Amino acid sequence: MSRMPPGPGSWPGPPLGGDPSGTVASFGLRAGAFLIDLALLNVVGYFLLAGTGPDAGLALAFAMELGYSLVLLSSPAGQTVGMRLVGIRLVDAHTGGRVEVTHVLMRFLVAIASRLLCLLGYLAMLWSPAGQTWHDRVAATYVVRARRR
Repeated sequence: MSRMPPGPGSWPGPPLGGDPSGTVASFGLRAGAFLIDLALLNVVGYFLLAGTGPDAGLALAFAMELGYSLVLLSSPAGQTVGMRLVGIRLVDAHTGGRVEVTHVLMRFLVAIASRLLCLLGYLAMLWSPAGQTWHDRVAATYVVRARRR
């Protein structure tokens, strides 16, 4: 049984339990991955953006985070560095596979809006029956446990 009715694709959505590959990732795993990615981006940004003014630094930091998300989350692995370390990945809600770049971009923009609203969109996964944040819903994605290799 899935947490969401089957979409137009053949993938019925992540299962409620059982095999950890494909189950919805917990809030703790997602928060851990987010904090790892945030730390990584801050360290890299510190060295790359040293000496830039505040306006240029903010624009470059935004571009750096956007590029990081677009490249890694739309890859076949669907994982940022933090997601890989905690064992989770991003998948398309309809196919269970790779997420298109346009969906990653939509997801990124809604995540930024959620940050501006005191992380409310992130916390929404705690009461979502499908375990999705606002940005997951908009982009038609799930964050699931990655398969063990």
